[in-house]
Amino acid sequence: METDLEKELDQVMEGDGVIGVICCDADGLCLGVRGKAARAGAGHVRQLISSAYVLSSTMAKPEDSYEPVVRVSLPEVNILVQRYGPITLAIFKSSGS
Repeated sequence: METDLEKELDQVMEGDGVIGVICCDADGLCLGVRGKAARAGAGHVRQLISSAYVLSSTMAKPEDSYEPVVRVSLPEVNILVQRYGPITLAIFKSSGS
């Protein structure tokens, strides 16, 4: 039987231009992967968004509530990374989308 996470990853894959997705926990452990995304990238995805939090915290006011999004643009693919509590999600989209 499919877990809720597996169903969510499958649903993300149905998005326009989505070619891959990685989901990882707070330690960078891969919780799920679909499409052209690689399981080995989970720790790097987590480190990337953690660095974004450190960089953006120097710009935020104490009362601000923000969730940084990291975008990595490559010739064939754009990777969007965002943290949702203890979970980090990276969505790989074809550049034409």
